[in-house]
Amino acid sequence: MKIYTKTGDQGSTSLFGGTRVDKDNAQIEAYGTVDELNSHLGLLISVVKEELLAGEMKAIQSILFDIGSHLASDGNISEHLPELDEEYILRLEHSMDKM
Repeated sequence: MKIYTKTGDQGSTSLFGGTRVDKDNAQIEAYGTVDELNSHLGLLISVVKEELLAGEMKAIQSILFDIGSHLASDGNISEHLPELDEEYILRLEHSMDKM
């Protein structure tokens, strides 16, 4: 499927919320890195045999999706995004300890 934004490629892209930024913006790099990590986790989940480990990785993946949504946002729509709080950190630490 092709998507035409009619904005051309002038080295910029839109954040979730509409703000345009340069493609080499640190925010773009950050959510791209989180997305890449999430992709690798998805690949691991598809091949791991241990159900508990796969479950932990799926939980981490869910957290990464939430983090990525904030990183991809321009901040104007944060009330529509999942709230990121200390619980996210604790869940990640707990998952790492279990592995």
